[in-house]
Amino acid sequence: MSYRPDFIDNSEGNKLSEAIAGHLKELRTRNSTPEELCIATAYFRPQAMDLLQDSFKELQGIRLLIGAEPLPAAKEEDMLPGDADTEEEYRKLKAAEAAEELIRRLKHDRDRLPFSKETQLKVERFVKFLETNVLKARQVTKGFMHAKAYVFRGKGEQRGFIAGSSNLTPSGLMRNAELNLGIYEGPLPEKVENWFDKQWKEASDLDLAEIYRHLLEAYPPYYIYIKVLSEIYGADVLREDGDSKIPVTEFQRHGVWRALKIIDELNGAIIADSVGLGKTFTAGAIIEKYNQRRQRVLVICPAAVRDTTWKKFLSDYQLLADIVSYEQLALEGLLKVPPEKLPKTPFMQQGGSAFGFGQNAYVSNRAGLKQDKLERHPDEYALVVIDEAHNYRNPYTPTRAAVLRNLLWGQPKDVLMLTATPVNNSLWDLFNMLRFFVRQDAQFAARGIPSLHERFDDAMSQDPNNLNPDELYPIIDATTVKRTRAFIKKYYPNEELKIRQSDGSIKLVPIVFPKPEALVVRYSFEKQLGPFFNALEHCLAPADGGEPTIKFARYQADSYLKESPADGAKGGALLGLIRSGLLKRLESSAFAFHMTVSRMVKEHEIFVQQLEKGRVVTTQTLRDASTVEDDLSDADTIQKQEKAIAQGEFESADLYEKKKLLKDVESDLKELKVLRDMVREAANTERDDKLDSLINEIIKISAEAESEVVSSGGATLRDRRKILIFSYFADTAEWIHKRLEKAIREDARLAAYRESDSSLTGQNKGLRLCWVSGGDDSDISAKAGAACFAPITVDVKGAVDLFDILITTDVLAEGVNLQQARHIINYDLPWNPMRLVQRHGRIDRIGSKHTHVYLRAFFPDDRLDGMLQLQQRINSKIAMARASVGLTSPLATEHSREADFTEGVDVIKGLEGGDASIYEDGGTAESSQTAEQYRQELRKALSGPIDSKKLEDMPGKAWSGLAKGKTYGYFFLAKVRFKVDRNGVKETEQRHYLRFVETDKDYTPLMTKSLIDGKAIPVIEHREAACLRKIECTPEDNQQISPAAQEAVYAAWDLTLDSISRQWDFYTDPMNTAPKVSRINSKAAELIRDNLGAEDNDISKEDKEKALRIVLSPWTTRDENVLRTWVNSTAEGFTSLSKHKHAQLLVKNILSMGLSPTTPADILPPITKDNIDLVCWMALEPAPAAHPAK
Repeated sequence: MSYRPDFIDNSEGNKLSEAIAGHLKELRTRNSTPEELCIATAYFRPQAMDLLQDSFKELQGIRLLIGAEPLPAAKEEDMLPGDADTEEEYRKLKAAEAAEELIRRLKHDRDRLPFSKETQLKVERFVKFLETNVLKARQVTKGFMHAKAYVFRGKGEQRGFIAGSSNLTPSGLMRNAELNLGIYEGPLPEKVENWFDKQWKEASDLDLAEIYRHLLEAYPPYYIYIKVLSEIYGADVLREDGDSKIPVTEFQRHGVWRALKIIDELNGAIIADSVGLGKTFTAGAIIEKYNQRRQRVLVICPAAVRDTTWKKFLSDYQLLADIVSYEQLALEGLLKVPPEKLPKTPFMQQGGSAFGFGQNAYVSNRAGLKQDKLERHPDEYALVVIDEAHNYRNPYTPTRAAVLRNLLWGQPKDVLMLTATPVNNSLWDLFNMLRFFVRQDAQFAARGIPSLHERFDDAMSQDPNNLNPDELYPIIDATTVKRTRAFIKKYYPNEELKIRQSDGSIKLVPIVFPKPEALVVRYSFEKQLGPFFNALEHCLAPADGGEPTIKFARYQADSYLKESPADGAKGGALLGLIRSGLLKRLESSAFAFHMTVSRMVKEHEIFVQQLEKGRVVTTQTLRDASTVEDDLSDADTIQKQEKAIAQGEFESADLYEKKKLLKDVESDLKELKVLRDMVREAANTERDDKLDSLINEIIKISAEAESEVVSSGGATLRDRRKILIFSYFADTAEWIHKRLEKAIREDARLAAYRESDSSLTGQNKGLRLCWVSGGDDSDISAKAGAACFAPITVDVKGAVDLFDILITTDVLAEGVNLQQARHIINYDLPWNPMRLVQRHGRIDRIGSKHTHVYLRAFFPDDRLDGMLQLQQRINSKIAMARASVGLTSPLATEHSREADFTEGVDVIKGLEGGDASIYEDGGTAESSQTAEQYRQELRKALSGPIDSKKLEDMPGKAWSGLAKGKTYGYFFLAKVRFKVDRNGVKETEQRHYLRFVETDKDYTPLMTKSLIDGKAIPVIEHREAACLRKIECTPEDNQQISPAAQEAVYAAWDLTLDSISRQWDFYTDPMNTAPKVSRINSKAAELIRDNLGAEDNDISKEDKEKALRIVLSPWTTRDENVLRTWVNSTAEGFTSLSKHKHAQLLVKNILSMGLSPTTPADILPPITKDNIDLVCWMALEPAPAAHPAK
């Protein structure tokens, strides 16, 4: 633009940026560059300075004066009494607030600058320019200034100004419709200069370089770590409040606050602290809150603790609550179902559904029912506390779960569930407990979980028994307060626990644990089973990648249905678990493998017989319970099949591809018989190298106990030689017991385990040896076995010390105090290291008299790698099966589950090398991880090593580098702020997104093949827990980042933007967030729509619509199987009906099931990548000892 522009409106060819630059350029050509440029603006953005910076090169000085805009008239607030003494003082107060708001806005705009190499270079250039002191900045703080002027100072033609409406922003300089006039002659330039000098004199210095310099400086990694925790958990920690008359410890107080917050959001919570951490006290402090609000509380507990623990506790601390035992509640007249109201279907006679809410499964009207066990009507209770809540995990028990559903029906009630073992048999235990207060399947969509049921399905496909896979981390955090002993030991080292003594008194006990020692017992697998292993590989998952010779068709009969095949992902997971179970049984003992395969042969023979008669026994039990490993070792499985056939729980073979199914099952039967016969000799031999190794270890333990000198008050000789022997499988436990019986009687070195007290020989048969499994075949019940093995610590009245060796399955892995012993032997390979930690927790407890506890694990001298590789191939088949049927999440293929398995192998190999850290830490990094550790880490940081002001001033895109772990890559935390409609009101919400982009050593993102289509995709970890583990660090960790990492970060961020955009876009499509329903549910809905009109004499329009909403919601497989019998007219009462009558009965039965219709997740508004803000990032490289070989 030409010299001395006089009219600038930002129209094409008339931009203010061009006018200023052109004017300065022309003055330079005339050797008449102004001495100074003074800019007054109501707001400023650094991008505007970048537009003009080249034209400033010969200026000797620039003064930038930033004002503060007054509130618009519509938002002006009148001065109220108490605001200030005078209007002038009030005006100054408001000006100061406006000045603070300006700084906040400047920082906000800084934080929203694009994260790109181009922006980085511009910021570096701007900061460098500021540091030359050519530009000085001040801020109006004593009043308001709304002026916009660009003043050229000097002599003669150098003088002049442009004034008008344009702020020093890109929009003001180039895009907005503005009006600016240039004046270069007459008295006005001097007047404007004087005006500017007066404003400048009264303004305050503004250090713009300090604001923007933060973008260029690396932070210590601990600050980034705490910044992340503050973003995610800060609202929780900063709002805590915990005064109570109950003498709770600090960690209990934190648990109380967290549980109350969960209850406020979900109307329920689970407290799953480990045994001995005072869940009763935590619950008591919560009950106190309801007492203060004059709300009624009901406590449901085992009869054994009703009149002792709970009544005394409530009395001691003056808490008000009614108490009933499980048995009393089951007899409550208001909750019982009159026989005439019981539905006639087998399904309802079993007790209803896992989704039994809304329209109640049994009691829809309590009129006329008699109240006889509860102190008051159920609707009067505001809080229901359930002690040992895992007893309500089975949704099909009419005296437990069904009764509890009836209690919770009606007036909304809060639920507090107490249990140290939320997972007993499988993850579905936890799911079923959650369903008592988590009403909607899409409840956690905001945390990336569109379907609760599908997320549990996904976790089950990996490990049916592991409570803490990364997939469940957000659910656990949102619903459960879970702290382990190791967590308390680390974060609350000076706490003393309140332990109730046998006389009812409370004793303060410091948190002290024995030191764990990890030992390895080796045996030769090859001697007996080496050649057989090769045959098993071909049957399960051949090393050459070929198809397994056994299809296990009998266990996926639903996939042979003509019209409604089962979910291929579920089927693939089920088969994977069966294959995995067979491998694990073979490693456990040849006897267990032989027993299992023999049962499977018998099952297949029954299946074939029934199929030839035109009947197909469904796979409901295996697939719905999903405790495949337990079911395959259950001798009752065959009897269950026969009972199912007798009760008519089968389907017509006409619904299936009968010939194909029969052919595949007969082929499997032939292969199973070969396996059975090949392993028969090894299963029945008298000599077994693994068992011989076990006997030698027991001999060593006995001898060491004898030779030790123990100080007064230490453990007795008998307690020093007590041994818990764990096996995954009851068959193995029974087999060990029989062999040890013989060895103890015959081997003098084991004489210490013969009973020396003649008065006890009648109770233990002369041997201090016992086995339990939780089934009917073991010596005695698990409870009795534990009590007679460790009577002092189990604390069962009248228990006698009868046993020094207790062989058990995982029925005793949780929830029992066995610290009287100091030895655990894990007879099987530690496929799931967390099981070892749970077992270890039985003896590594507060109050133990042992200074050390010894944890032995068996490992084969040979074939270990072959076993682990076979397991990995099985896992890969599961993942491929899930991928082949489509995704429920847009990110399901971004992270590699092979990496998860590799991490597990590292732990197994560590145990093989005698590494005890898994016991010290309370689990693997994944399994011991809880959000509570992050909240406590945040509390610690905010009260200690962190400079809170430095943390508060951290800019968006703050960064650091850390040497940790074994991989290269980048961690990113991003967030999106958006508006959502809540009942007609637009509310601002935000969601956080965590990512870890894995790279090679040059920081080039790693790629892998998609399981969906084989295309190359980046390896990106999106799971919250896994990402957080990557950046865990301490204040002592130094910042470490290479120039290469700083240069390559932008490419990784672009991949992260793509990943977050895909996840966000998924939730903008109603089709993706709609409930996923099976074909049989859709078929049921179609039947109802086609055969029931808008008006029907027996079915109201409302009932019809409700039934449709229910049936078009996610159902459990068991419920689907029942629905299939109704739809296909094979259930009692459904035969020979007209289509109209069929639809009517279908609606009535659906409504009687107690299911609630699912509310879909919120539909998110569309966004662009510009709406995704980077909060902070961290480059990671392997720790020096962990650098991979080059």
